[in-house]
Amino acid sequence: MEMLARRTAMAERQVARRLARRAKVDERPPRYPPRELREEASYRLAMARVARREDWHLGPLAPRRDVGEAHAAASLPRARKPLYHEGRARTSGKKLSLPSWGSIDREAANLTFKPLDWQLEERWAWAGGRRYPSVVPGDRVFVMDGPNKGDIGKVESVDESMGTLKIEGIGIVNVQIPEFLRHKANGNSTAPYHSSLPVSAVRLVHPMRDPETGETRDVVIRELVARDRVYDRPTGRREWNRMVPGLNVLIPWPERAREEHEDQPSDTLRIEVEKRTYVPTLSAPPMPAAVVDELRNRFSKFRTRHTDEYVAAKQAEVDAKKARAAGLADTMLTPIQEYNRVQRERRAATPPPVLTEAMLEKIGEVMERNRTRAAAAAEHFQDVAAPLPADLPAASQPPPS
Repeated sequence: MEMLARRTAMAERQVARRLARRAKVDERPPRYPPRELREEASYRLAMARVARREDWHLGPLAPRRDVGEAHAAASLPRARKPLYHEGRARTSGKKLSLPSWGSIDREAANLTFKPLDWQLEERWAWAGGRRYPSVVPGDRVFVMDGPNKGDIGKVESVDESMGTLKIEGIGIVNVQIPEFLRHKANGNSTAPYHSSLPVSAVRLVHPMRDPETGETRDVVIRELVARDRVYDRPTGRREWNRMVPGLNVLIPWPERAREEHEDQPSDTLRIEVEKRTYVPTLSAPPMPAAVVDELRNRFSKFRTRHTDEYVAAKQAEVDAKKARAAGLADTMLTPIQEYNRVQRERRAATPPPVLTEAMLEKIGEVMERNRTRAAAAAEHFQDVAAPLPADLPAASQPPPS
């Protein structure tokens, strides 16, 4: 059973590593943007240079590009291939059948170009960083750049992965409707669209009390940092507080509106949800055993519960493998190893010796003889080691050489 558990755990770890590698590859930004996007960006840059040159040289005779191509005094050349979202309706050198009225593409208004990691970090630099974004829906922000510079509005939505946000009533622009979608817009060539703004183009607005005058007024906060970060490992939720560095002032989060769900005729009543319709018992399984095999793959390597027959069969395979390995080891013995093995088996089969009465008497005689010899040797040693008499003359000292 331990072997089956190890096999399942190893399979789960392999799948986790494979999914992690796949996610890392998916998150890797492309080396080059798609060809259509590169062509569109190059075309916009070229047309911007042409428009700037015409506005400088022609002066009051410059074309009015805010009234559309069909009604303008002059229009920019459109010698390019049709864009990927325009289909076959527009070809090289052709003009729009309806005026665009100075509108822009939806991709440019929505900032759909995914920024790189360093660009995304720069967008969130002032608002706590990319890992701890500190601008959420409900905050009041001040627009720092763009045509709406100086406006204050409430954040409607935030896209953390793109580093953009939408402000209520700010950033409404006209976008061009592709030819193949104009039948859904009653034949109009343009439509209002709520564009996105980068987070780096706004700053947070929060009322603060002036310590000198004592008045409370709106203040533009140019930088926020994340403090008191807490990570809940079981749920994966992260919580933190946003603070103004230098002042050590905590900026409270805006209150979230409580979602109210309206009951529909197809909704299940609470009394039906809380009604207990099944009581499990230990005597009967909740479903037949055959149904369990239909609900999940019985041969899956992620299976953790096995039948007794399957466990017994696997254990028999392990025992047979061990026996076969032991048999193979016996067939690889040298002659001397084979002889030693036979001798060990013979000694193991021989019963231990039993002491008889005659053997015990012989052992007693030997012990008595050894005891007598030891006593005689001790008496002889005492006679030899007796002290010398006191009147014995001392030995003469030899003359010095």
